[in-house]
Amino acid sequence: GWSVGYVVVTVAAVMTHYFVVVALVGQAVVVFTGARGPFRRAWVGLVAVAAVCFGVMWGPSLVDQWAFITNQQWLQQAEPDHLQRTLLRLTAMPVRLLVWHEIYQAGYVSSMFGVMVFCAALWGSSVRERTDAKVFALWYAVPVLFFAVVDAATGRQVLQHLRYSIVGLPGLVGLIVLAVFRLRGAVRRGVFCGVGAVLLCTLHLPTPANPRGRLAASHIAQQWRPGDLIVFEAIDCLKWARHSFQAVRYYLPAFPRETPDVLVVESPIDESLAAAIGTYSRLIVVSPRASGEAVPVPDVFREVGKTGYVRAIGEVHLFERIDPGHDE
Repeated sequence: GWSVGYVVVTVAAVMTHYFVVVALVGQAVVVFTGARGPFRRAWVGLVAVAAVCFGVMWGPSLVDQWAFITNQQWLQQAEPDHLQRTLLRLTAMPVRLLVWHEIYQAGYVSSMFGVMVFCAALWGSSVRERTDAKVFALWYAVPVLFFAVVDAATGRQVLQHLRYSIVGLPGLVGLIVLAVFRLRGAVRRGVFCGVGAVLLCTLHLPTPANPRGRLAASHIAQQWRPGDLIVFEAIDCLKWARHSFQAVRYYLPAFPRETPDVLVVESPIDESLAAAIGTYSRLIVVSPRASGEAVPVPDVFREVGKTGYVRAIGEVHLFERIDPGHDE
C-alpha cells in the first residue's frame, strides 16, 4: 500500500510541475547516504515505475511542449545585479513560499526574516527528529539551491518565478511541522493553527492545461510583429475575463523574437492612456465582447481583421493606425 501510494503521489507531483524532479534529488541523497541496500533497491524500483507511468500518461504532451519550454524568454534574459538579486531571493525564499505573494516585498528585511524562519524551523525540528529533519531539509534545500546556482552562474533569475521554487515548499512545511510538535500544550496548538492558516491563505492550486488559451495565443503569434501592442480588453466585462487572459498570457513567451508589449485594460480609456496607445502603429486586441460589438480603442485606429471567437476567451482583433505614414 505504501509503495502504491508513493508511486501515485510522485507521478501526481511531477505532472503538477516538471521541476519536482529536482526535489526528488534530495530524496535520492537521503536514500543513498542513510538507507540500506534493500530499501535503496525498492526506492529505485518505485521511482522507475513512477517514471514509466509519467512517460505513458504525459510523455507525448511533454514532447509537444518541449519547443515551448526551450523558448521561455525568462530563461534567455539576464538582469543587472543578478548576484545580489539571487542572494536576496535565496535567503528570503521561506517568506516568499509562506506569505501571499501580493503582500510580499523583496528586500533585506525579508531576506533576514527568511533566514530566521528557516534556521528556527531547522533547529526546532532537528533537536529530537534528526532523520526526519534531514529528509525535509534536503527536500527544501536541493531544488532551491539548484535554482540559485543556475541564477548565480547565468543570471537567468529562475528564483524570480516562484512557481519553479514551489517544489521545495513541502520540505519547508515538514520542518515547520516537526518544530511545532516539539512545543507543548496550548502553545503547540496555537502555533500549529497559525501556521496552518498562513499556508491555507497562501495556497494556489496548479493551473490546468488550457487549450483555448493556447489557441488564442497562436492567433496572436500569427499576427504579431515587432513593435505591436497586445491589448487585453475587459472594460465592463465579466470578471472571468481577467483569468482567461492570464491563460493566454501564459503562452505568449513562446514568441521566437523580442518580448511583446502587453497591456491589460479594465477601465475606460482616458486621454493619457489613449495617447500612450496611439504611439503604436498596430494593435492586437483580445476582447471577450460578443461578435458585432464595438471594441473600445482610440479613434486613430481602424479594424483590419479578426479571428473567429475562441470560447471563454473572445476574439483576437487587429487594428492599424488610420494614418499609415505615422512614425513610431
